[in-house]
Amino acid sequence: MKFRKLALLFICFAVFASASTVSAGNEYDDEDYYYYEDDGDGSVEEGDDNRGNPTQLKNLALGLNYSLSEQPHEIYPDSGKELTDGQYGSLEFWDGAWQGHPRGMTRQVIFDLGGLKSISQIKSNFLNDTDPGIMLPTAVSYYVSSNGQDWSNLDHVASPRSFWEWSAPKLEQYVWDGEVNGLPGKNAKKNADKALARYVKVTFTMEMFVFIDEIEIWGYDGKVKGAKKLPPDRPAYLKAGEATGGIHNLVLMPNSYYSDQLGDWTKEELIPYISYVNSEGEPQDWFYDGLLFCPNYAPSYRKFGTDPPANSSDWIWYADKTFAADGDLHNLNEAVKEVGAKLGQPDHKVKVVLTIPYPVESQTDFGDIDGDGISENFNSASIGIDAAYNNKLKVINWHVKDLLQKWEDSEFSHLTLSGLYWLSENIEPKTPREKELIKATSDIVHEADLKFFWIPYFQANSVHEWKELGFDAAALQPNHFFFSHGEYRIQDTAQLVQQYGMGFEMETDEDMNKSYALRSKYTEYLNGGVKYGYMKDAFKAHYQGITSLLRAARSNDPEIRMNYDWMYQFVKGTYTEQQGGPADGSVNLAAGLDYTTSSPASEHYSDAGKELTDGFYAGTDLFDWKWQGHAGGDPTREFVFDLGAKKSIGIVRADFLEYADAAIYYPERISVSVSNDGVTWTPVGEALSRTVPGTTRTVEPQVFAWKGDRDGVIGHPDATKVYAQYVKVTVPLQRFIFIDELEVYGLNERTEGAIELP
Repeated sequence: MKFRKLALLFICFAVFASASTVSAGNEYDDEDYYYYEDDGDGSVEEGDDNRGNPTQLKNLALGLNYSLSEQPHEIYPDSGKELTDGQYGSLEFWDGAWQGHPRGMTRQVIFDLGGLKSISQIKSNFLNDTDPGIMLPTAVSYYVSSNGQDWSNLDHVASPRSFWEWSAPKLEQYVWDGEVNGLPGKNAKKNADKALARYVKVTFTMEMFVFIDEIEIWGYDGKVKGAKKLPPDRPAYLKAGEATGGIHNLVLMPNSYYSDQLGDWTKEELIPYISYVNSEGEPQDWFYDGLLFCPNYAPSYRKFGTDPPANSSDWIWYADKTFAADGDLHNLNEAVKEVGAKLGQPDHKVKVVLTIPYPVESQTDFGDIDGDGISENFNSASIGIDAAYNNKLKVINWHVKDLLQKWEDSEFSHLTLSGLYWLSENIEPKTPREKELIKATSDIVHEADLKFFWIPYFQANSVHEWKELGFDAAALQPNHFFFSHGEYRIQDTAQLVQQYGMGFEMETDEDMNKSYALRSKYTEYLNGGVKYGYMKDAFKAHYQGITSLLRAARSNDPEIRMNYDWMYQFVKGTYTEQQGGPADGSVNLAAGLDYTTSSPASEHYSDAGKELTDGFYAGTDLFDWKWQGHAGGDPTREFVFDLGAKKSIGIVRADFLEYADAAIYYPERISVSVSNDGVTWTPVGEALSRTVPGTTRTVEPQVFAWKGDRDGVIGHPDATKVYAQYVKVTVPLQRFIFIDELEVYGLNERTEGAIELP
């Protein structure tokens, strides 16, 4: 028992580190229904088959075999019929009744009932114990089939709590009940409350560890009153069209407050998004057809979607900033006008989606927006559920009216307002009347003849209910770029998105232009669009950090520029699968390694421990703890790695920051040398700065890279790699240098073209 407990804690620590159903039409005749009159006795114990014979309600799954799409973890295995043996797991996770599934693809459990049965209820039981990382599925889905191949969804059942909410050990049951929930689809009759099927499939989403024990399928043998065969689903992506306001590809443009003014979009910065530009910045074709302007922080550092919550002055600031005479929308209008003239399409318009900030439940002093002298309070606990709800709706109405009036007054000649965006990425089960508020907001949006957009994250609650909540277009985030999932997450999301009938969102940030590892995640998104069809078949959204595509478009590094070209090809549907990392499959040999430096980093920008090899890139914030600062002392810094054995080294990369106004300069160059004893060194090559150090007046990172297949090896024109155990990167100090990641890409074995230097 103790071993299982400790093992789970270890596994969970490692995990931490590291369609709407569309009916196929009325394919089934009315003979599939058995019409009857309710006998009024309220009995649920017995039914009649279609010959009038009594049949007993029972757990059809009890003692039954089943198939699993993936086996549970070896420490929590399936001991045989563990999900149907009638033994329920206790609150202790080491109870042998539990079956433990680690992070991965959505799991499927399939039952063959041996013949057609009338299914009235399905239950599945899970454990929630967040301390050791045992989390509830965000959704459990129930399907039935007559042949085991064509499936019909009975229901998607949402988790009773938000995914990251802490919980003491607690048992949770996910239930579909025909009498309560009914049968899905337009073909369901009011007196049909049972599914007639032979096969049952139960699926549950995976993140961290999921513990499941019993699955119960309650029903009757044969066909009884109220039992109906269901038409098979036709899972499909949400396509661009009427529901999306005609938008095919929606790029998110963060335009709130940032200390470095990244959220203030100029005409020149917007042009590479609405049009594909060449290396000289000249438009060649149209690019994204929809832009979503969305906020995060206000100048007060209050937030528009979470705590600390923004207030009325922040909401007013954001609307005024977005519509200012020299603001984001004005500059976008001018950008479209200029590009249209250059491309010979002066009447072209770009579609815009604007944001409704989220009225956060914790806000008790939003401000008086209706002149009654009372500040609006959103907190149900302090003023009551109904009063808080009414205040939230009042503020949303006020904000939407303000946006619409500003839009009308601006008379943008080259923009079309297509919709409004709900900023919160989750439906919080504990927030009173949350779903009702969203539905009411949907009515407000639709009264303005606009579309209502939503982009929930992967673990968000009630994602499958997006249509019922009133959204016209929703795109699900895989959250693949920012977490240690495998490529399976792309496939898993694609399948869920089709089942829920949603669009697909891709996520990246500026680090895709720095790290091969994250560039590979970027291409996994793009490659997935080809493999799973969402490149051409789905409405798509793209979160790009703040300016990742702009930086790629303007980069004079061909490899970084290619990130921009690939996205343009993807949007146009011409992209073909690419390799995000080095073409030869090289890996970062320095990942997680210790290293030595010739002089320590400055006291206020010191090394927190493996800071240069931990895989986390710093951003454009000077105060980001991931930056390591060096100044004074020796005129150079030397960083030395011991790879542990001789390896074939083909690429050495180093990330630096420049902000000349703060005396932080790029180095003029970096030099790479290797050794087999750590004492005697031989030069390999160098990488020069692409700009003159000290000339950058904004905060800009730059990756310096020596690549053997591009730059060669000093004195050895036929070599593309060096075979060595030690690597040294020498950096001349240029006033203050800020360095982040150091990467050494290569292969463990000696490869063709790898030479051992004397």
